[in-house]
Amino acid sequence: MSDSPKSRYAAFARRVVEAHAAQLLRDLQIINERTVRELGPLPHGGLPVQPKRKPKPAPWVQPVQELAARDADAPLAPQLPHTETGGSEMVKLGDSVNEQPLPPVPVPQKLREILNEYPEYIQRLQCALDRYARNPDSLMPFDAAIWILEAHLDSFLSEAREELERAQASGDANAVKMAEEKERSTRHARSRNRGMSDLDQLWNYIETHKESLT
Repeated sequence: MSDSPKSRYAAFARRVVEAHAAQLLRDLQIINERTVRELGPLPHGGLPVQPKRKPKPAPWVQPVQELAARDADAPLAPQLPHTETGGSEMVKLGDSVNEQPLPPVPVPQKLREILNEYPEYIQRLQCALDRYARNPDSLMPFDAAIWILEAHLDSFLSEAREELERAQASGDANAVKMAEEKERSTRHARSRNRGMSDLDQLWNYIETHKESLT
């Protein structure tokens, strides 16, 4: 049946995916617009194309030319003893320098406090920041993170105002009161004098992990 729980869940999941995709496109558009505003438009014809160069082979794969001319009576180089671990020193070295996964990007504390009654909004901010950390802006990582937050907070405020309009149209006093509280919270969260006034935690995170983010 079309109204079965399974079909309703599939429709809900599809709407969630579409909403996230639309939000991601809005994020990219905002980043592009602000990058152009800060750095100016691209030069005519685009950025110059860098010629591709053939990578230099690693030292351990280059042929050793001296072996053919080596004196037959010269002593052989000492061989490294074989270990029983079964792994090479190269693998061990690689394992020791593997990058540790980045911790989650912190949602600013003031935003958490203002939106504490709406955990779904906090979760959406967390997901957006984590997605951004996987593909950050190398030129202005902190500014771009702020733009991501602002874009989502704008979206939250628009959603809250639409919900308030629907509640007012319904005439339900309780729904109107709840919608007004949500509109007020999202408006305060978006304000640079309130929710966006203290971004030190986000700044410290980017400064701490800037080598991994750029």
